[in-house]
Amino acid sequence: MQRVINTKILLLLLMAGIGFPFLATGCSDDNDEDDDGLGISLEFNLLNSEDKRTEAFIEGSDICFNLTLRNNSDKDVVLRINDLFDIPYYFKAKDVIDENESNPYRNIFAVYSSDGKYVGCAWSELCIEDVKIKAGQMLSLRSNWLYTKRRDPLVFINTRENGLLSTGNYYAITKARYGDGPLTTFRVDFTVNRSH
Repeated sequence: MQRVINTKILLLLLMAGIGFPFLATGCSDDNDEDDDGLGISLEFNLLNSEDKRTEAFIEGSDICFNLTLRNNSDKDVVLRINDLFDIPYYFKAKDVIDENESNPYRNIFAVYSSDGKYVGCAWSELCIEDVKIKAGQMLSLRSNWLYTKRRDPLVFINTRENGLLSTGNYYAITKARYGDGPLTTFRVDFTVNRSH
């Protein structure tokens, strides 16, 4: 009898040991890509003019598109921007044709109306450079919708004027990946509200 009980307890412990890792990896936020086994995690969000994360903006205010890359490993990592966004090495922003829905231009810091109509993109030129993230550190890649004087010296430049977003509901997307996996689509739904 004692041996049967010990066997049942052993089986329960084994099942719990197998089950818990699956439970722990089953859920994640839409805008967070869990560590891919290579030590890098990605997070996409929108920031207001005070660098605070938000999904509600006042009409006429700026929107900062922010992709944060965290190096959770104990080694420095070099990222190739082309690989991160799956951009062909010959790609230049000036060659973009807005009607082409598969163009990378429409997959990085892009804004769509709530009914899926493409509104625009928060950058106009891309500096194709590799970036290094030190062990245990993070790096934010950013571009602003309105403020063209502020630029990310690493990757994005915005030299054209985007129009003000009218009041309404929108969503922003960025498609990115680290390693050999498929692109992950990060989406943030947001609103532009009338000022009081």
